Amino acid sequence: MTVGFNSSQPSALAKLTANPTVLKIIKPALVGALVGGVSGSPNLGALSASATVGLGLLDPNYARRSEMLKLHNQQANLLEATEAQLGAVRLELAQFKQAVYPRGRVMVFVDGSNLYYSAREQNKGRLDYDKLFTCFRHGASAVSKVLYFTGVDRSNSGMSGFLDYLRRLNQPLEIVSKPVVRGENNELREKGIDTEIVLKMMEFAKDYDTAVLVTGDGDMLGAVQRVQQQHRRVEVASFPQNVSRVLREAADEFVDIGQLEVFEA
Repeated sequence: MTVGFNSSQPSALAKLTANPTVLKIIKPALVGALVGGVSGSPNLGALSASATVGLGLLDPNYARRSEMLKLHNQQANLLEATEAQLGAVRLELAQFKQAVYPRGRVMVFVDGSNLYYSAREQNKGRLDYDKLFTCFRHGASAVSKVLYFTGVDRSNSGMSGFLDYLRRLNQPLEIVSKPVVRGENNELREKGIDTEIVLKMMEFAKDYDTAVLVTGDGDMLGAVQRVQQQHRRVEVASFPQNVSRVLREAADEFVDIGQLEVFEA
């Protein structure tokens, strides 16, 4: 039989225990009932119902405390179950995302001069940079940015026009430029471009899953290896005739630009 204490009228037992003298006498029995009820041992007290009675007399808020504890436990169990379900959904979503977007987030690093002169050697026609950069979006969940590295000769109006053309492309493009310097025989030379590419690849490593390095320069081998140590994929994009063997072998994938439909007759 369940004994309740929620009635507005106090029970006879509650009235008795309201008397300090009576409570002093019956308190040991109540404690015994509590111990016996909790332990389940008939030698130590009465049944668990008696323990509930004893707790209700010793602590008028026992029933509420007990109910609150049950609610806390239900909440904890619900949160645990929900978190387990969310974990399963996250895993399934990640697997689908890997299948749909195998390259993950992509960032493109273009050695401008290397690409320009390599493409010109192939004599395939004018390179459409917009189509080229769009090709790098294939299988990517997002293209964070295309970084185009180049030396700049301020006196060369043709170069200024070309850079303006790049800026007008519908691409997330950023031009990273360094002034050209005059070397021996008064020839213009780029300086610091390779270093700049390495620094940017490392700086943005947290923002991409796959780096597309557009160059054939074997000096970029160190950049490829450093990025791979950060558990990122590196695709090298160039022409087979113009790419360093060690760079191509180090890449997770080689993209032959000559096989892409990115040239205009």
